[in-house]
Amino acid sequence: MSGNYRSLVIAGCGTVGSAVLKLGTETLRSFDRVAVADKSPEALVQNAADGFAKYEGDITDPSFLTMLIQDIPPPALFVNLCPGIDNVRVRKECGCLDIAYIDSAAPTPSHMPDEFRYSVLMPYAYTPFPTPRPQLVCFGINPGLVELVARRLLRAGRNGPCEILVAEHDTLRAASHTAGVPVGWSPRTLIEETMLSPSLWVDGGLPAEKETPGAQKIQVRWAERALPARLVAHEDIWNMHLLPDVGWAGFSYTLSDEVMRVLDGTVEAAMNTLCVPPADTPLTGTDTVLVSVRCASSQETRALAWTADHRLLWETLRINGVAYQTAKGILLGIELLQRTRYGALPGLFSATTLPIRDDDWSVIESVEESLGIRWLDAAQLGVSLLTKGEHSSAGGA
Repeated sequence: MSGNYRSLVIAGCGTVGSAVLKLGTETLRSFDRVAVADKSPEALVQNAADGFAKYEGDITDPSFLTMLIQDIPPPALFVNLCPGIDNVRVRKECGCLDIAYIDSAAPTPSHMPDEFRYSVLMPYAYTPFPTPRPQLVCFGINPGLVELVARRLLRAGRNGPCEILVAEHDTLRAASHTAGVPVGWSPRTLIEETMLSPSLWVDGGLPAEKETPGAQKIQVRWAERALPARLVAHEDIWNMHLLPDVGWAGFSYTLSDEVMRVLDGTVEAAMNTLCVPPADTPLTGTDTVLVSVRCASSQETRALAWTADHRLLWETLRINGVAYQTAKGILLGIELLQRTRYGALPGLFSATTLPIRDDDWSVIESVEESLGIRWLDAAQLGVSLLTKGEHSSAGGA
């Protein structure tokens, strides 16, 4: 055993899970045993390499989950990448069986499957359970890496109340597709975030939420262009109200013109139109995730961005930029629990609450560099919100 854990379980090998398996060769080598679980036998055959233990089943089935965990040599780390399930129930079972845990998104509560308000979902996501191991929740790129970047920027120049803007601009296009309008991740999740979940932001250091379903339509300035966007509810924004000195925070989505037009329609039409292109479909465009912190007193703005090239990633790896960035964030979480002191810390954490000491930052940055996670200065992009309504601020780079 070359790290804190002997075994690793990857549950779910869809768009993100398959990217973790494809990109995580070096990380996965630090475990004596790697197990991959999925409901789909085809997904297991396509994505789980020879030498990995394969388990066909549904982790929401308590008997299957218990069998899976008990079959893995301890100590073990369980990575839940199954979308649209009750993560809290899975996490509770892992805690009862002495298993460390990571997931990358808010849960879909089994007792309220039609609940889309993040003011309800996020407190539920952090339901505490006694556990002898770390449980790292909502950890990918956004949520996950963006909170770490925000903490870095706040640490570098904290001077009173600050505004944080997380902005994503994804121009994904499929060179040839007939199934619908392409997106880089789960269409259902995207539709829920933009069309069903009411906007959530931080105002005065506290979460605030739109009263009616659906994200507020806004405009964002990006490199001197005014782009249509949505102010969406997101795990990372809810998390940021826990950071000191955050007066306002919000998340802006801007997607391709085709996708934005679909989001102007009905939920039913969007469900029937949006799709993740098959792996053999050539892709173009870029996905940029940006974090901007502006100090209210000095008006100083600091911004970092990470851009993924869809075409380059498709040509070299047959994955899209969104899956690439999310998988890299998850691999960072795995590395931190496997190779650093965080793997021995019992408790429930997110990227916002992870107890980072001054000397930990260099360790985190070193792991990011080894994974190819490279945030670059982005102040020159001048990203800011142009729509100044009750749900937004002028904050931005």
